[in-house]
Amino acid sequence: MVLVRLGAAAVAALALVGTLAACGGNKYHFVDNSSEGNYFKVPSGWKVFPLTTQDTEGRAAKLPTETERIWHIGFDAAKQPDQAHLEADRPTDLVGDVQIYALSSSDNDQLSQSALRRIMFGGIDPVLQDPGTPAQWEVVSYGPVDSGTGVVGSRTVINVPSSEDPNKWVTLDGSELINPALGRAYLLLMRCESQCYLNERKSIDEIATSWKVKK
Repeated sequence: MVLVRLGAAAVAALALVGTLAACGGNKYHFVDNSSEGNYFKVPSGWKVFPLTTQDTEGRAAKLPTETERIWHIGFDAAKQPDQAHLEADRPTDLVGDVQIYALSSSDNDQLSQSALRRIMFGGIDPVLQDPGTPAQWEVVSYGPVDSGTGVVGSRTVINVPSSEDPNKWVTLDGSELINPALGRAYLLLMRCESQCYLNERKSIDEIATSWKVKK
């Protein structure tokens, strides 16, 4: 065994590096689907729920003649996370989910970014449709998303009144991507009551910008 003696300065430097690595390494962790090349990061303290359902065990996979959801992951920022929070009308802590769809040939030919926004936002495209009077939603922001690999889409943030209490608002942050070459659609939706969204905006932006498709 070889013992290496370090000076005080070297020991201090190594201690600092270890502290920085621990802080940086523990702040976020990545969630990925390596076979689909899709990944994103969430704060380390948040609970991640695998939601994909498999009903094909014990038999050969059928030909992809219909559009199918092949991956579904949920996450919850609550101190006491619960999968039921993902279905709440106005979650008080941020919740979100990522979905990947394998598109049928016909859907792959016809599916638009507008159609994907309608899937995320409960049947409406808040970018192209009129919110009505009184407004059923407010568009906070909208912009294109480019993964740099030819997979393109958009990110839209909207405010909507709660169905349980119209005086309370929920903010939804949805991003969608399409890869026609592979016949894939990718959806990321995050939401919570509007003050919660403002409080968590830094983490939300970190998640949205980390969401990538590398395939």
